[in-house]
Amino acid sequence: MTRYTNRLTSPLAFAPLVLAALLAPSVARAETIACRSEAPIVKAVTIAEDYFQIKKLFQFEPPFLEPVLETTISVGGTGLSCVLATFSTVVTPVDNYVVFQVTLDGVPMLGHTRTYVHPEIPVVIETEETDLNLPRLVAHQFFLRASPGVHTVTVKAAWGSSFDPAAYPGLEPPLYPTVTAPVLSLQYR
Repeated sequence: MTRYTNRLTSPLAFAPLVLAALLAPSVARAETIACRSEAPIVKAVTIAEDYFQIKKLFQFEPPFLEPVLETTISVGGTGLSCVLATFSTVVTPVDNYVVFQVTLDGVPMLGHTRTYVHPEIPVVIETEETDLNLPRLVAHQFFLRASPGVHTVTVKAAWGSSFDPAAYPGLEPPLYPTVTAPVLSLQYR
């Protein structure tokens, strides 16, 4: 007896086609911004203390963010250079969220998002919705083009909460989120 099977009707026959479709490169739906240059210089900075308390409330206290780290770099070359910034820290939130921003000469670098709450400032958001307030490692990368010369790179932070420490003057000490071992690494030409 001869047995014939139709391979095209077998469900397993379609598996390679489905897998190929899933692994195919996707088409970018938004404009891509690129920044490329040789980056032979690496600079890293941290704070001298073990940790930093974030006391600025993001949605209530202009200028909405407070400096955590700051350094200067001297970009060489004759044209625009790509400055790459990597920020990492262990953050211990105490309520809703903590936001970070990395700026080059006061301009937020690319890699931030805008929040859905006031103020509409480019930041990265680390949310805390578990009520456990456990420390966790966070890391973000940013980049921006810079002309030759001396530039200032600043990491800023704030926390977001419905809890206003000023409304509870008897609470000592106030509970503030902290960042431990913050490191800003920069690569540039």
